[in-house]
Amino acid sequence: MKYIFKNHILLIFVITTMVLSIPSLTWAQQELTGDQINSVFDDPAESNQHDQGAKLPDAQGAQEDESEEAKGTDDLITFKGIGYRKASFFNMVKFYWAIGLPDIKNNEHVDTFIQLMECDLYEKYHENEFEWGPLRETMREYLKENSEKFAKNLYFDLPLEVGIYNVEKDNFVVLNKNFNSGVREFFPHPVYLGWNGNFCGYKRPFYFDESYPRDALFLLTRPISIPNVKVDPAEAQKLVKIWAEKKVETRYLAIRLYINYNKFLGYRQQAYEKYPVYLASLGGYEVYSDFNMNNLLYTKSFKIKEPSTKKVNLGSRIATELEEQAKESENSSNTNKENEANQEEKTMGETQ
Repeated sequence: MKYIFKNHILLIFVITTMVLSIPSLTWAQQELTGDQINSVFDDPAESNQHDQGAKLPDAQGAQEDESEEAKGTDDLITFKGIGYRKASFFNMVKFYWAIGLPDIKNNEHVDTFIQLMECDLYEKYHENEFEWGPLRETMREYLKENSEKFAKNLYFDLPLEVGIYNVEKDNFVVLNKNFNSGVREFFPHPVYLGWNGNFCGYKRPFYFDESYPRDALFLLTRPISIPNVKVDPAEAQKLVKIWAEKKVETRYLAIRLYINYNKFLGYRQQAYEKYPVYLASLGGYEVYSDFNMNNLLYTKSFKIKEPSTKKVNLGSRIATELEEQAKESENSSNTNKENEANQEEKTMGETQ
């Protein structure tokens, strides 16, 4: 009886610890069920017959597809002259190396990179120390020469909940508080970083792994403020008709956020979990009618400010300092516009 009782106590402790370790910020609640995804993100031309419990297209691909495209070699998107990689599992692994989280001198960190990125090699040679040692050193040299070239700018494809269409203003009202309330902390659910499934037998340690963290918090110099999305009336009418036919209770569009990495700020502790914090800029966003990102409805871009050398405090001053950076960027943009206008007037006067 005492043995059983002790086991029950241990089980309760483990479950409680796991629950407390889950970050509670609002972005962590953005994962949708399979039915929700399938009901709103499929191409309208496709059949509405779906498998129960289907996974996010990105997550499913990361779990089953280890092709070069899945590993991030063919997913480069250029947005307003800047290159971005998809925030897939493989690209996040490269991202961590690009910003220097893993240690090039640490054999385990190098071994994990091979395991995650080159599973066939890992399974074939890992148990043979005569073969594995030279392979590890070859990969170490590769990382020394190439890790700084790995992509630091990422894009995220996320669901965007909208309300009714305003026929007078030609826009859908955005309902997500994460998008319409000026949020500066972008904290995507781990599934949007590719954290699901079995990657060549790799299991995230129960303790925090500083080299390959599961969670990521991006502190944005410009808040995400999207109160509505302007959509052409004809396109809006098609969408409303599709939603009505499918009898969806919640309307979703798809949004692609372009995030520009500035610098690593350190770690934030919450309960039994901690996660890396990055200062970043919002390069812009695109809104699509479908999660396949085929039908573009709206796009918005922002001027990207060069990374600041100012030290950012992770404490209570962070909001104030980010506000100051945003104002500096805005003032600089306004000054440039005034100078351009004055120069244009001067040129016109000289021409006359």
